Amino acid sequence: MSRPASGAAAAGYVNVLKVGLRRTERAGVVADVLDRRLSRSVTRLTGSIEQTFLRVPKKGKMLGLCGQRLYVICRALAPRPFALQFDVGTTAQSLTRFSLSNTYKAAKATEHVVVMPLQQLGTKWAVICIDLACMVQTYTRGAAAFTRLEAVQLCGNLLVWAVLSSDMEFAPTTLPPEFALPKQKDQKWEQTYDWIGLPKPGEISAAQPFTASSEEDKKRQEDVRATRFHRYPPPQHPPEEDVLPDVTLVGMQRARLPTFDA
Repeated sequence: MSRPASGAAAAGYVNVLKVGLRRTERAGVVADVLDRRLSRSVTRLTGSIEQTFLRVPKKGKMLGLCGQRLYVICRALAPRPFALQFDVGTTAQSLTRFSLSNTYKAAKATEHVVVMPLQQLGTKWAVICIDLACMVQTYTRGAAAFTRLEAVQLCGNLLVWAVLSSDMEFAPTTLPPEFALPKQKDQKWEQTYDWIGLPKPGEISAAQPFTASSEEDKKRQEDVRATRFHRYPPPQHPPEEDVLPDVTLVGMQRARLPTFDA
C-alpha cells in the first residue's frame, strides 16, 4: 500500500527524502550543504560506494510507494564512483534491487539484482527519470510486474537535491514548482541541465545474465550486496572551516550549512 505525504499526494508526487526524513540512514561522509548553483540545501556524499550512502528508509523498513516513476535530481562529483540503488516489489512477491553506477560497463541481471551502467550523469545538475514499471518488465525474469518502491539508496560521490515518486510523466518544464531547476539567463534548459530517461529504448534487451564463472561478475554482485549488509563506520563531519555562519534558507530554520560550488 502506498503511504503518500499529505500535500504532495494531491500534487501528484511524493518527496521521498521528506517522507523518510526521520527514517533516513546515513553512513560515511554525508553532509547537508548549500549549493550555490541552485541556492538550495542539498546532500553531499563523499566516499566509496561500499561505505558511503544515504538510504530511505532505514534497513528493515519499507516505503510502500506505488508511483510508477522515480525522479532523482542530482549530479556527480566526477570522476569519482557513485551508485543509485532502489529496491522494488513485484507481483511475484519478491524484491529486486536495481543498481545504476558509473563503475559498470554493461547491464547484467540475476533473479533479484540488476546492475546497469550510468555514464550519462556528469557534473551538471540532472534529472534522472526512471520508469520503474518498464525496468521491471525489461530486466527481470518471468512475467512479474512492478507494484511498489520500497527503498532508495544513494552511494558514493554525489550531490542530491530531491527524489520524487510519481505516476506522472514530468518534463523539464512541468516539474513541480518547488523542484524546478533555476533557469539561467539567455540559456535554454538543456544547455544548463541534463535530462536522463531510463531505460533507454536502445537498451531494452541489453541486460545479460551474470556469468557464474566470471570473477568480475562475482565481484559486482558482492559489491551490490555489500551496500546492504556491510557494517558501516560512524558518520564523519565536514571540517569547521567549510561552515558559513547562519545561512538562511527558504522554508527552513536558520542553520549552519557548509557551501559547495565546485
